[in-house]
Amino acid sequence: MYFTHIFLFFLFLYNCFKDIPRPPIYSLLFTGGSTEKLAVVSSDFASGGRFSVLNPELQISTPNFLNVHSDAVVRYQREKVIIINRLNRDSIQVLDPNLGFLLEKEFSTGSGTNPQDLVWVDNTRAFVTLYNSNELKIFDMSLGLATRSISLSHLVEKSSSGPSGIDGLVEPHRMYQKDNSLFVQLQRLDRNDVSGFPAPNTNSLLIEINLQTETIVREIPTPVPNPISRIQEISIFGEPHLLMCLAGRLGFISQLDGGIFAFRLSDRSFINQPIYSETIAGGDILDFVVYSETEGYAFILDKSFNKFIQKFNPQTGEKILELAYFPSTAGTIAGLAISKSGKLYIADANFQNPGITIFDITSPKPRKLNPTPIPVGLRPFDMVVIEK
Repeated sequence: MYFTHIFLFFLFLYNCFKDIPRPPIYSLLFTGGSTEKLAVVSSDFASGGRFSVLNPELQISTPNFLNVHSDAVVRYQREKVIIINRLNRDSIQVLDPNLGFLLEKEFSTGSGTNPQDLVWVDNTRAFVTLYNSNELKIFDMSLGLATRSISLSHLVEKSSSGPSGIDGLVEPHRMYQKDNSLFVQLQRLDRNDVSGFPAPNTNSLLIEINLQTETIVREIPTPVPNPISRIQEISIFGEPHLLMCLAGRLGFISQLDGGIFAFRLSDRSFINQPIYSETIAGGDILDFVVYSETEGYAFILDKSFNKFIQKFNPQTGEKILELAYFPSTAGTIAGLAISKSGKLYIADANFQNPGITIFDITSPKPRKLNPTPIPVGLRPFDMVVIEK
C-alpha cells in the first residue's frame, strides 16, 4: 500500500509539472533500489536550478520537482539531503531520501546573507556560514530558526590594496565537524583589491570551535590563503589529517602559489608544504577527492582556462596520470565526488551535452563507464554521494 501511494504521488506530479523535461515515468521508481546514489543540483546559471538523483548502476537520473536556486550547493547529513540556496535566495531546504526526496522544510538565513555551508551537529543544532555576515549562525533545525550566533568580527583583515579600504567581512566558507570540534574556514579576501577581483591579501584562517561551549578556541593561519574546497578527513602519514585546497590567487589573477594542504589533527597544525602543489599540477587546483592515502584526484584550471582531471599520490605529491582534459571552449567542470565503492563522479557542465561522467577507479587505470555525460536536468553545479 505504501509503495502504491508513493507511485500515485509521483504520477500526480508527473502530470502537473509539464514544463520540466523528464524521463519516462518508470524511471521514477529506479532510484530507490541502488545502495549508492548521487544527489545533483544543476543550474542554468541564470534564472533557476534543478535537483535530481542519479542511479549509477542504471545510469539514469530522476528529476525532483523542487524549486531550487540557480546558485545552490548540496550536502548529505544525518540521512537528509540539504540544499543551500546561496545569494539572492538565502535559504536552506531539507529533503528526505526515504520519502522520495520530498521537501520537509525550507527556512531563510536572512536576506543577502549568502549561506555557504551547513553542519548539522546534533538533533537540533546546525551551524551555518554566511558569506556576507561576520556571524556564524546557529539554527534550531526543528524550528528552522536562528537561535544565536558566534561573532567573527574581531577576525576581519586589517588592510586593503584598494582605495575603498577594508571590506569588513571575513568570508566564512566550508566547515567540518570532528568529535566535539567544528573547524571553519575564513577566507578573509580583499573584495576591494585594485585588480577588481577578490584577492587573498592577508592570511586566511582555520578556526576551531568547541561545540559544548560554542566558543572559538583556536585561530590557525593557513600556509597559503584562500581555502576554497570542502574539507576531507583521511589518515595519511600514519595519522588523521584534514585536507583542503588552499588556492592563493586564482582565475583572472591566477598564480601557481597554492595546492592541497594537510592539517594534522593530533597537534592542530598545518604541514607547510602541499601534498599536491599547483606547480606540479600546472594550474589552480579548484577541487579534489581522496580515495586512499596513495590515491587522489584533482580538478585543475590552467592559465588559459583549460581544465584537467589528474590522479595524484597524496603521500608523495607526484602526479600519476591525466584522466581527462576539457578545453576552455567546452564550458566548465563543477567539481568531483567519490564513493566508497570506487566510483569517481565528474560534473561536466559543458555547453553542448552537460551531465555526469563516471569512472571506475578500482583498477590501476581508471575506466570510463559512460561514453557521454548522463543528463541531470540542466548543467551540473554541485553533487554529493549518498551511500547506505
